[in-house]
Amino acid sequence: MIPLFGPKIFFIVVLTTAISFSGCLSPPEFDPTPEITEISLSKNTMVQGVTQTDSIIFKISFTDGDGDFGSNVSGSNSNIFITDGRNQNLVYDFKAPEIPTQSAENGVRGTIYLTMYTLCCLANQNQNCCLTPLGCPSENTFPFEVFIRDRSGKNSNKVTTNNIVLLCN
Repeated sequence: MIPLFGPKIFFIVVLTTAISFSGCLSPPEFDPTPEITEISLSKNTMVQGVTQTDSIIFKISFTDGDGDFGSNVSGSNSNIFITDGRNQNLVYDFKAPEIPTQSAENGVRGTIYLTMYTLCCLANQNQNCCLTPLGCPSENTFPFEVFIRDRSGKNSNKVTTNNIVLLCN
């Protein structure tokens, strides 16, 4: 005698039920203003240097309810902004590519990975780099502040990272 609910039948019933319920799920609703939901850094120490001596990778998770984040290929506007916590100067601005939307009702959710190359150490939050040990502290400790902007000009929340230690000598 064959059992009514053998392993194969049970799998088919569960699979069919899961497929039928997935059609009933509604897409998540996000605020039309972009929002950074999480930010992390690949490490918390970086060595001062020139050009590409060292780097940190930013992981930025975000949502945008109207789905208009990113710039098209010909667009020149930056949409990711990173500010140095030592002097509040904008140190990097990036241009993320346009994210294609599935329909007008769908927002977008994504994660961006950005590589930021080394910075120089500052003495007394001065704007000039101190590239020699004379007059330069042994390290600078500071956070970054990050926000994104969508194509309609709406800015996200500003998120402050954990501190990084920039080794000066």
